Amino acid sequence: MITRSRSGATQFNVSEIGGNAIAATLSNLYYTPAERTVTGTLTRWGMQLMWDALSNEMKEFWPDIRARLHHRASISPNTSTPPTSKSYTNAPLSD
Repeated sequence: MITRSRSGATQFNVSEIGGNAIAATLSNLYYTPAERTVTGTLTRWGMQLMWDALSNEMKEFWPDIRARLHHRASISPNTSTPPTSKSYTNAPLSD
């Protein structure tokens, strides 16, 4: 949970940590009084931090992951190369 400041220096991301803590605390209004526990609040806060971190990592590395997933296997040197469209342009029509 480190971020860069306007000057480019690294700093602790107070808005991320504090904002998620406030959101987890305010979410207690949704739950019944029996479910408004410190453990529940800390669990929600931790889950929010985890999902935010995962989301940020996916945003950062998804282009690389996608490129690897959609990378077509190259033809090995032992196999023949597939015909190209040029090889068919001058071919005579068969009857």
